[in-house]
Amino acid sequence: MNLWQLRWSTEGRLAFFPDEARRRAAVRALVRVAGPRLLLFALVDDHVHAVIESQGSGRSEARSIRMALLPLSASPIDPPWLGRVEDRGHLRSLVRYDLGQPDHHGLALHPALWTGSCFPDLVGARRLPGFANRLAEQLPRLTRAELFRWVHLPDVAIEPATDAGVRVAGAARLVGAATAVLAVGPALAGRAADAVSARAAVCRLAEASGIARAEVVHALGVPLRTAQRLAHHPVDDALLDAVRRRLSLEDLAARTPRPPPVASDAEPPGYGD
Repeated sequence: MNLWQLRWSTEGRLAFFPDEARRRAAVRALVRVAGPRLLLFALVDDHVHAVIESQGSGRSEARSIRMALLPLSASPIDPPWLGRVEDRGHLRSLVRYDLGQPDHHGLALHPALWTGSCFPDLVGARRLPGFANRLAEQLPRLTRAELFRWVHLPDVAIEPATDAGVRVAGAARLVGAATAVLAVGPALAGRAADAVSARAAVCRLAEASGIARAEVVHALGVPLRTAQRLAHHPVDDALLDAVRRRLSLEDLAARTPRPPPVASDAEPPGYGD
């Protein structure tokens, strides 16, 4: 099995996915197509990076991913660039490179929380259907301290928020965390399975933590009867755990100083630049 680094750029480096809804849809599309072969990814303003496993040259996967991203992109997408990942040291440098993309491009949101980053997936704070966190198989010596340092966080375990912590966070933040974990929304609409799961996770966690149902109804924008039903809707325990971890990750990022991001036109080594 070969490892390949891939890059897709927009023509003229125009905006790729200019709003949060498109970014979330793009992340889901990338993971859906690449599936368990995907080790790393980073979506920023004008390009997408990924590292995949392939039995071949990686070109078939690169074309499939491009076709999945095209309907979501605000700009035409250039043909993909591919390069071989030479060894463990090279792969390790690409982990740091991808996690540092929000900083490198001057994006305002904390790099640990950026939707286009795979960091939340690597620490259990997101549940993207199809993504299997297999980075440790390729880099068994990569430490949590390194991952956290590369996104400006201290080396502490991201424990699931307690019921008391969820209650302090409140209904609105709970909705935001649930949609971020499933990369849906951020405005929850429709009856798609993942939107229902996000609403149900909010209602289940609110019920467990003592958040008033009236607050949940307001935050979700659903009738009281719907919130009552969703509080008993089956929800995967792993999803509930991820939402709690997302809240803890948000708290950790909020209280950790971060150097101000400084955009640079020059790409650091990697992904063909």
